[in-house]
Amino acid sequence: MQNGVLLDISNKINNTTLSVNDTFKDWDAVEIAVNTYAKQNGFVAIKSRKDIDAIDKTIVRRCVYSCWKAGTSNPKKVEDISLHRESVSTKTNCPWQVAFYYGKNTAVIRLTKLDNNHNHQCDPVTIDLAPKNCHLPKAVFDKIEHYITNGRLGAAQQYDLLTKEFPECHIKKKNLYNAIQKFRGVRVHDESDAAVMLSYLMKLRAEDPNYIVVPRLEGPTLQKLVIF
Repeated sequence: MQNGVLLDISNKINNTTLSVNDTFKDWDAVEIAVNTYAKQNGFVAIKSRKDIDAIDKTIVRRCVYSCWKAGTSNPKKVEDISLHRESVSTKTNCPWQVAFYYGKNTAVIRLTKLDNNHNHQCDPVTIDLAPKNCHLPKAVFDKIEHYITNGRLGAAQQYDLLTKEFPECHIKKKNLYNAIQKFRGVRVHDESDAAVMLSYLMKLRAEDPNYIVVPRLEGPTLQKLVIF
């Protein structure tokens, strides 16, 4: 990213960079930029601080992201040594940190601080296995739910659409299949379903004279469609 450039969540960025004075349209754009940058550079960024406006609690004024290896491990010790478990902490007190601020007299969010140093090895290849990177973002989940409940798109079609609409997200097919199964069975039926079915059946009858379709209206208001 270049200094002073307003960044939108819809930007298709192949190589994300972060610099002091970068500006962002909203906090969603900040979240995507930070996560994409971290993933490309082989680590995971965790939101470590969020400050809310003192008067309007719906406004976020400041967010700080730290490396997932920031801080140190504080194991809980017990007196019985036989109950201790041998484990190795992944915390290295990593100094990487980036801060953003949304001022009261501005319409953009600004990157105000960046410590771009790590004290551990970063691996862009294996970082895909990090739990955070295996989860589908809420925006992707919402889109999958829309495809399932309001459409008739298969997994392959959904995968193609999602990868084009969310190029910054690494969408694994296994996670997509699991999400599809979660939303199956909750498809919303509306009045247009009957019209679509009738149109399809009438088309079959037009193609095959032996195909019999007898539509009939029933009910007090003649609004119930019955097909024989």
